[in-house]
Amino acid sequence: MASAGSDAQITEDELSPLVRRLLVDVVNDGFTLRYCGGVVEPSAIVCTYDWDDYVDMVTLRGFQHVTAARVPKREKIDLFAPEQVVWVYQGRADRALLALLNLVHPDHPDAPRTAVPAPRSLHVPPVEQRPVTVRPPSWRKAGVRAARLAS
Repeated sequence: MASAGSDAQITEDELSPLVRRLLVDVVNDGFTLRYCGGVVEPSAIVCTYDWDDYVDMVTLRGFQHVTAARVPKREKIDLFAPEQVVWVYQGRADRALLALLNLVHPDHPDAPRTAVPAPRSLHVPPVEQRPVTVRPPSWRKAGVRAARLAS
């Protein structure tokens, strides 16, 4: 994956075992993956999980700095340029992915609900999006996150 602001490529060999496990956990939680700029060397990967009123997402533009967020569904959402978030975590891949995986169910009493402007780090410019390859979760994994966080 291309690192933000760099021509360098990050290979799978450079992933720590923890980040590798957390990425597998995101996939196993039922997130849809969108590879921007091609699957082989994407410029970004946007992972999303749809709730009734929110979308949980993480935008990876390298593994040193990752942005995870919960985006409110108010009218139409551009998953590559959300305007608002109710929760956001920016930082190293391991911390951002762990924070996202541990984010409470949207119906939980402690769930974040106050919308604020989305950080620019969630945005993937149109020139970097094409082609977009979408990988939805398998039917077995589609509701895993909702079931896991409801318990």
